[in-house]
This record gives sequence, C-alpha cells and structure tokens, in this order.
Amino acid sequence: MKQYMIYQRGDSVQAVKQGWSWPAMFGLGIWSLIKGLWAISVGLVTTTFIAYGNLVVELVQDHPDWDMVFFGLFIFIPLYWAICGAMGNHWLERDMMSRGYHRQGMQIAMSPAGAVMAYLYPQQQQAEQPTMQATEHPVEYIVYPTKQPEVISRQNPTALPHKRK
Repeated sequence: MKQYMIYQRGDSVQAVKQGWSWPAMFGLGIWSLIKGLWAISVGLVTTTFIAYGNLVVELVQDHPDWDMVFFGLFIFIPLYWAICGAMGNHWLERDMMSRGYHRQGMQIAMSPAGAVMAYLYPQQQQAEQPTMQATEHPVEYIVYPTKQPEVISRQNPTALPHKRK
C-alpha cells in the first residue's frame, strides 16, 4: 500500500504518490513531458542531452579523458537519476497546485485510481473492510479478501484455502 496526496479542482480529483518516483528516475525528460511539466521537461531534456552527449564525445575521442568519463558514468548520471526520482512527485504536486488544485488529504491505496476512489467513496471502503466474528474456537488466520471472513481454526480445517494431502 502506498500513500497518495489527493488534489481537487472543481470536479477533477487527482492523486499523487508520496515519496520516490521510479518513472521520473528512469524516464527523465520523457516522464515530465508525459505529465505536462513543460518547464521541468526543458531542463531535464537539455541536461540529459548535454550529459550523455559529452559522455559520448569523450568516449569516441582517440585519447579520452578517463577522469571525465568516470565522473559522468559513476557520479553525475547516478546523482542526476537520484534527484529526478526523489523530486519527481514533488514537481508534479507543485504543478498541480499552480494549476489551481487544492490539497484535500492523504489516502492509502494500491494505485492512484484506488486512492481517488477511496477519497470519493469513503463509506464504501469502510463497509468492505472484513471484521472478526466471535467464535468459540481460537482464531489462527483470517483469509482476505472476502466480504465475510472465513475463520480458520484447528477444529475447522476445511476452511483452509487449499486441501492438505
């Protein structure tokens, strides 16, 4: 389960994952173009072309400066990826707030769509949560996800999800 910040503008509701952004890390400028972060895209695409361009130019020379190649491959590029991964969702949140979205709160869900649904229909989410039923046998496990939880106990081995041989 991941944490999502919910943003709303009129009838439009969006969810932005909190923390690390793998698509921003590996997608670099392409991710920001897809998300519509135009100013960030220009900076990321320019930096990507300069960094990789300088690295390629350095490698095709007859006598490459290996210090520059080492710096590019093992210091600059991983640092650049880490900054993009760490800041990606923050950049997305800033863009949403500049477009008039207002922060509504935090939701925990498996996906952005799940977070939006949990925000829009909170009573339905609570109704689907399984509850423990009182039994005369000690409870060992509750099988999820079900509307009515099955109680598995030593005295009721047939409730197991698979049969033992």
